[in-house]
Amino acid sequence: MVRAALVELDVPPEAALFVGDTFDEDVAGAHAAGVDALWIDSHGHGVPVGARSPRHVVSALTALEDVLASGVERGA
Repeated sequence: MVRAALVELDVPPEAALFVGDTFDEDVAGAHAAGVDALWIDSHGHGVPVGARSPRHVVSALTALEDVLASGVERGA
């Protein structure tokens, strides 16, 4: 689905940030499509052992504004 959305929106994977609240579906799906991820870990479970970490981990959606304001470009 992530790749299909990128194609439909004509956005390259490196220009996208996927925001989701489930690790297995959202973060892993984004990474499989070559997209950076922001994970809303509202339960404080932390990144599963051995899994690739998302670029950002926050505890609530309200933190998204601060992340976006700080710049999420690669290398920012």
